[in-house]
Order: sequence, then structure tokens, then C-alpha cells
Amino acid sequence: MNDIIIEAREVTRDFGDFRAVDKLNLKIKRGEVFGFLGPNGAGKTTSISIMVGLLRPTSGQVFIDGSEVEKVEKGTIGICPQELVLWDFLTCKESLMLMGDMYEVPKDELKKRVQKLLDDLFLSDKADTLVTQLSGGMKRRLNLAQLLEPTIPVI
Repeated sequence: MNDIIIEAREVTRDFGDFRAVDKLNLKIKRGEVFGFLGPNGAGKTTSISIMVGLLRPTSGQVFIDGSEVEKVEKGTIGICPQELVLWDFLTCKESLMLMGDMYEVPKDELKKRVQKLLDDLFLSDKADTLVTQLSGGMKRRLNLAQLLEPTIPVI
């Protein structure tokens, strides 16, 4: 098993004459908590978009668990964007079920995974609550659960 889960090698991204990312090199170890900090306009969002395969670099390479990001099976990488991505008139449970359905998680497994995520993120008592009725912190936890739903198996 590779100790490095994400590696960027000489990643550069240009938008016309503007260079958003300039020869980024980094290695993130499996299980490591990693913070990507910098001022507005430093290229953080662009770099993350490249690392998860949403944007191609102008040059350089990104590897996820030793494989080029372009070859990594979709649905194995989750991303929690800066802005909340929620459906206001679905419940917490419905939101998670919808995400699992989009990634074609089998129904019997999906129900177990949804319950585990609700339990793990302290949202069980809000399972049938509409997103519009959640606090800001609960919305952030639900958004996190949505990114995890299609990417991790229930153990």
C-alpha cells in the first residue's frame, strides 16, 4: 500500500496570460490531515480542482494513490466545496439517499451507509428534518456526509 495518497508534480495551470498555479509540488500521506492555506487568489481552488480531476493542469501531473488522476474511477474522490451544496426541500435522509442513487450505490447497502453517516455526524435526530430547518453547523455536516456517501464503504 502506498503511503502517499495525493501527489502533485510540477502542476501549473494557466488561464490565458494569467498563471493561477505555478509548479505546485506536494505529497499528502494517507490518513494525514492537510490544510491548504493562502490568500485570496493564490490558486487554492484551482489546485484542488486539478487534484480531484475536475480541471486539467496546463502542465504537470497529479497522482491519487499512485494512479494518474485521469485514470482514477469517478466516485472514489469526494470534495466538499467552500459553498454548501444542499437541496433545501429534501430531508437529511433524502439528501443522502439521492447522492447514493446518483452514484448507483445498491439500495440495501445505501440504507446502511446513510444511517451510519447520520449517526457518525450526529444527524440521526434530524434525519427527517428539511434542510431549510437545519442550523448552519448541521448543514455543513450534512454537506460533508454527502461527499462521503458515494466514496466510502460502510464497515
